[in-house]
Amino acid sequence: TKTGQASSVQFILTTNADLAMSYEIRATFPSAPLKEKNRLVGTNQLYNLDYFKQNYLYTGSDLGATYTPEATTFKVWAPTSSSVKLHIYNVGRPSSVGGTALNDVPFPPTPLMMTRGAKGVFSATVPGDWNLKYYTYIVTNANGTQEVADPYAKSAGVNGLRGQIIDFDRYEPEGFDELTFTDITSPADLTVYELHVQDLTLHETWTGTEANRGKYLGLIEEGTTYTEGEVTVSTGFDHIKELGVNAIQIMPFYDQSNNEVTPDYNWGYNPQNYNVLEGAYSSNPLRGEIRVQEMKQVIKKFAENDMRVVMDVVYNHVASASASNFQKLVPGYYFRYNSDGSLKNESGVGNDFATEREMARKFIVESVKFWAEEYQIKGFRF
Repeated sequence: TKTGQASSVQFILTTNADLAMSYEIRATFPSAPLKEKNRLVGTNQLYNLDYFKQNYLYTGSDLGATYTPEATTFKVWAPTSSSVKLHIYNVGRPSSVGGTALNDVPFPPTPLMMTRGAKGVFSATVPGDWNLKYYTYIVTNANGTQEVADPYAKSAGVNGLRGQIIDFDRYEPEGFDELTFTDITSPADLTVYELHVQDLTLHETWTGTEANRGKYLGLIEEGTTYTEGEVTVSTGFDHIKELGVNAIQIMPFYDQSNNEVTPDYNWGYNPQNYNVLEGAYSSNPLRGEIRVQEMKQVIKKFAENDMRVVMDVVYNHVASASASNFQKLVPGYYFRYNSDGSLKNESGVGNDFATEREMARKFIVESVKFWAEEYQIKGFRF
């Protein structure tokens, strides 16, 4: 082109693109024949084509880690990736958050190459009982090669960096599956009390067990009071019971993008792993199963007092698009973009989850169903 002028060139593939391959544009210039410019070709524009929808939308409900005592099957949707490998770890704490170098050694030491199947789903079945082991994927696509947590994971290690394989039935209080509530005939029959896990017990005047301050179990600790002068009132769980409410709406308690070992207070509107409980509210954020046990105790205790738990959810954005496991697995699919390639900002936080795309919408539906079935969540605040 002439100096100071820009131009564009359009190339058309005469055959359907193989999404398992990475395509690259290379340009050379007569003025500098030894200098070459390389750019990876993005796949964003392919996602809305009928060809993509017909060949790559997965309708199964088994993404994630499906556990049995005999074997665990892993499935992940990554149609634009050339390879996905499985890493299994004994512990959920990488060295990057205070673990030792040994924590970073997978078990077995050789990553397992996952098999690419129909609709761009990679899968692997590992024989044996893998309950409470942790796992990640090593994925290669237009973003390069990265280690990612499974966005379909339903439990995780500290800071949500590794998914956890878990047999949920082993980590719930007796009778949890038989919880009952007074029938309601209309949403207007609900009296809803909103709270944040930490807020109920964080103030210095709370007289409960110190280890439960700001934690899941603090939500249901009984016998706490506050005295001023000659007046003593109930606080915490007992205070909520006295109010006579029948629904507890808890601000987001899924896994957030934060340091769970030394957590700062936050509202919870920075989602990281939608199907995982936040570890900062657990008595032991290093072990995923502990947070599962504790939250189910909370839900059961509220239920025994005829109070349903309503979950505050934020599926319309994540903490960071670039750091998101969704983005690392399928670059450009799960978020909305402007015509110049920049992320849309309709949510006000710099990234909008592309709920109009089938696999994004499917994820949200299955996520809500998971929380309702596994944790007996009775309502959702969108």
